[in-house]
Amino acid sequence: MELIRSDTNWLTNPPQVRLTVRTQDAVTPKQVQLLEEFLKQQIAQPFTLIFEVTQVEEVRRENQSPSTSKRIP
Repeated sequence: MELIRSDTNWLTNPPQVRLTVRTQDAVTPKQVQLLEEFLKQQIAQPFTLIFEVTQVEEVRRENQSPSTSKRIP
C-alpha cells in the first residue's frame, strides 16, 4: 500500500482523516476499524478514517520467466 495523500478535517468530532492510497489489495471495513482502534489506543484521540483506494493491477508480457524479470525504476 502506498500513501498518496492525507487530509485531516479537525473541525469534525471526531476528526476525519481522508487517506488516498494505491494498493494491489482491497482495504476492508474491518481493517479500517482496527486501525481506528489502534490510533485511539496509541494517542488517546479518536479519528474517523476514510480511505480513497485506487487498486493497481500489475501486468506483464506473456511467457516471461520470473527469474529473468527485472523491475524498471
